[in-house]
Amino acid sequence: MGCSSSSSSGTGHSIEEVKTQEQFSNQKNGVNNNPTEAVDRSQSVQRASPVKTTNNDQTISHKQTTGNDKEKPSVKSDDFKLDYNEFKHIDEYARQAPRSAEESIETLAKYLAQPGKNDIEVVRALYVWVCENIRYDTDAYFRGTLSSLATKGGDVLKSKSSVCSGYANVFESLCQALGITCKNISGYSKGYSHKPGDTITYNQKTNHAWNVVQLNGVWRFIETTWGAGHVTKEKKFVKNFSNFFFLTPPESFIYDHFPYLNNNIEDSKEWQLLENPITIKEYSRRLKPSKQAKEYGVKFTSHPYETIIVNNSPCTIIVETTGYPFQNCWYNLNDDKGTAITTGAIMVCENNKSCKTTLRPPQKGKYTLALNATINDTNISIAKYIIDCFAVEPNWKPFPNNTRYYGPKHDFIDRGFERSCINPFYECKNGKLDLLLKTISTPDVLVLLHDAENVDQKDYMIVEKSDSSINIKSRLLNKGYYKLQLFSKVDQSYTLAYTVLILNIAESDVKSKFPITYSSTKNYKCQLIQPLVRELPANSEICFEFTSPAFESIRVNKKKILQESKEKWKVTVYTGESGELRLSGKPTDTDDNSYKTIYTFVIKP
Repeated sequence: MGCSSSSSSGTGHSIEEVKTQEQFSNQKNGVNNNPTEAVDRSQSVQRASPVKTTNNDQTISHKQTTGNDKEKPSVKSDDFKLDYNEFKHIDEYARQAPRSAEESIETLAKYLAQPGKNDIEVVRALYVWVCENIRYDTDAYFRGTLSSLATKGGDVLKSKSSVCSGYANVFESLCQALGITCKNISGYSKGYSHKPGDTITYNQKTNHAWNVVQLNGVWRFIETTWGAGHVTKEKKFVKNFSNFFFLTPPESFIYDHFPYLNNNIEDSKEWQLLENPITIKEYSRRLKPSKQAKEYGVKFTSHPYETIIVNNSPCTIIVETTGYPFQNCWYNLNDDKGTAITTGAIMVCENNKSCKTTLRPPQKGKYTLALNATINDTNISIAKYIIDCFAVEPNWKPFPNNTRYYGPKHDFIDRGFERSCINPFYECKNGKLDLLLKTISTPDVLVLLHDAENVDQKDYMIVEKSDSSINIKSRLLNKGYYKLQLFSKVDQSYTLAYTVLILNIAESDVKSKFPITYSSTKNYKCQLIQPLVRELPANSEICFEFTSPAFESIRVNKKKILQESKEKWKVTVYTGESGELRLSGKPTDTDDNSYKTIYTFVIKP
């Protein structure tokens, strides 16, 4: 959300010039008109607070700022350690404000200040009330009638509707009524109308307004407009209270808020509240992460700018989380016509703290890349990039059709697999894949293999199981990329546990299909030694050999196989003219005489 150029009284002053509106002198008739009398600060400053402020590793007491406070703003991002749960009583009180308290700015400020034990709790009550009671006027914003909209604090209190300048003004008015140092800031935001790749310059009008408030000598941002909710694609305001924009750290705020007051570049820099302020060019280029990405501590390690140039070679974007782990990740890549491109990128997650997306666009042109994740059981958008491809990589080959990530699911270990087998990428140099996954239990699995053209390769793959491993063998007939998906059974259904990207360098010299296998093949832990091909020559003697600990007798068609050792079975069979040849076994754990088919071969005339 944003609004038109929104200057308000006082916005042209430097930080040194901002002074509190609090007055301590007695007024006419000996009456103290200072509305902060609603808070007994002489009693409350010694009591516990949700926020701790440190100075030289010593806790300092909370005090009300006065007109003598003219310090430069603190740039320490860890000065406030917020626990929103400790504000519950303040939040509930603010949300239950009666209509009688809303007669004026002064009466409302006095009411909201009552339960606060310190300025931080008072400011919290003001923030909650404004966010919960003022609606964003989307009609005025989209019709372009902002100039006729009342945005003064008192008027906004009556109408309960405004745009960003009105939100900022009513919050500032409430602070002024309580003698709390607050200031309106105008500038450039990356709000509703911002698109990745948009250029922002000083030649444009400012489009947003917010507040800064000084608490315990530390300046922090207050953004009640965005804290109140958001505007949908249908241009409707949706109320959705957010804690994130209450005392937001400067390092997070600068992603989408850039101050510019009264055409004064130098003075405006101070209101970034950064130790090293950035230029508007830097701000314009910077990536805009989503609010949720910032809340969950997502960091953009490799590419901090919105536009990425791709020229003749792949580009890998690294995203990391410093807070909650990634539970799932996926991407959406679209060309400039909005067409989904599913073979021009891959996403790889070796662990739940890092995600790598490699781009190989199929054609020159511009693309939009959206990165998404599941964090704390919530699906969120992380950020959007503009990809500008100047030249396609030589000998470009498509990735498999997969917009989800390659790697293990977050519960992979819980499903019975060893941590040592976590590898999302394999390179095969001879067209013969032999993938051994060690297990700590005996998970029931289902495996799918597709090439980059999404052709099923099940006939060229065999999956075998033992007490401590799952072995996947495959013949890769073509050069290029393959996608292998491993599903395991959880609560009676198969769900995805692991996805592997395979790059095959050379074609397999064996083109034959593997024998047909069944669920019983894995369940009875069969491992075929020979023959490893499905088609057998007619009228030939063929030696069948495999291992399994689960059978008391074995048959090939009607001929019994002799047991060579405790688990090894071996027999030579004459194939005949044509038809199928089935290898089956009688399990030791059943009382009936039925045999379970474990392999099927085809006799080729």
